[in-house]
Amino acid sequence: MVALRSKTTARATAVLVAVATLMTSGGAVAAPRSHGGPRYTVGAAGAGDDYFPYSGNGGYDVQHYDVDLTYGNKFSDPVDGTVNILARATQSLSRFDLDFSGESVGSVAVNGAPASLKRDGQELIITPKKAINNGSLFIVTVSHFVAVPGTDPSASGLLTHPDGTVTAPQPDLARTFLPSNDHPSDKASYDIRFDVPPQYTAVANGVQVLNSIDRGRRHVVFVQRQPMATELIQLAVGNYDVTPEGFHNGVFLREVTSRSLTREYLPLLDKTPSQLDWMKARAGAYPFDLYGSLVVTADLGFALETQTLELIDTFWNTDYGRGTWDATLLHEMSHMWVRRLRGPEVVERSVDQRGSRLLVRVHLGRGERRARGGHRGLPGRQRLRDPR
Repeated sequence: MVALRSKTTARATAVLVAVATLMTSGGAVAAPRSHGGPRYTVGAAGAGDDYFPYSGNGGYDVQHYDVDLTYGNKFSDPVDGTVNILARATQSLSRFDLDFSGESVGSVAVNGAPASLKRDGQELIITPKKAINNGSLFIVTVSHFVAVPGTDPSASGLLTHPDGTVTAPQPDLARTFLPSNDHPSDKASYDIRFDVPPQYTAVANGVQVLNSIDRGRRHVVFVQRQPMATELIQLAVGNYDVTPEGFHNGVFLREVTSRSLTREYLPLLDKTPSQLDWMKARAGAYPFDLYGSLVVTADLGFALETQTLELIDTFWNTDYGRGTWDATLLHEMSHMWVRRLRGPEVVERSVDQRGSRLLVRVHLGRGERRARGGHRGLPGRQRLRDPR
């Protein structure tokens, strides 16, 4: 297992170096001038968000995350991870921050060289051995960070439930399980690699490209090629059934259900194709490669539009019935268009809940009643206890 993990991490780093080399003019990765060069400054410990001042960071823009995660036998076991982050400097950097409030960090390197690390609250303050020029691509490797699953969705973005674990990072809780630039204004593509016990299913955003067992461990890889905010990451490991539903109008459909719920809840997802058609008629083509729902046994009290795989619990059906269940599925689906339609200069704040109101206002056709009141204006939302 250790040997395989080492090869996987080395391969991921090599791929990122190759990508960085191709993307950087002149073919070099972040090589600062030693004399007469730019004035190096410190990246901000925050992206400038009025609501969450320490979410995200200044001084760079992430291009890609390569995430490698190892899970234990118990759902409550700590998760060990390594992440390679490809970023572009937006100023000349003597140091910069990542967001992380997990249990611990093993080590940090920048462009393959060990870097100095200091923790301050949710900030990882990183000082590279060599400063980074404005506009340069650079690779940050955070090795053997540890995240502990929790049960309180207001405190942890990595949650346990009777059948496994899921992530619910909105608005700023990706930092609890992944070193990152944890702000929705900085979207990036992802490779997500799982190393889990063989009896478990592992599911993430995007397209699955590997699922194999080697030396008694299951290895699964997903690629999310379209940019995604950290608050929309989905990492689900446990006793899940994955049900492929084939292609519908060019979109691959897959439904993921807690194994104990599959028989009852898989039929409750049968409206997905017609809901996709309804949204396409009003908002244009679906913007990602695939779509589906993740139904879990946890009583979260909210549903969440984790990209390509919306998260929903049984509460929406058991407490309110099929009408609200269907409306909530459609509501979360609508966010997939909102996340692509809003430009990168617009900061998406989950607190003010303007996203779906914008979508409905812009795309409802003549003769259709306009929804009012953001999330609560969509069908079936008036009684919901948490409009997130």
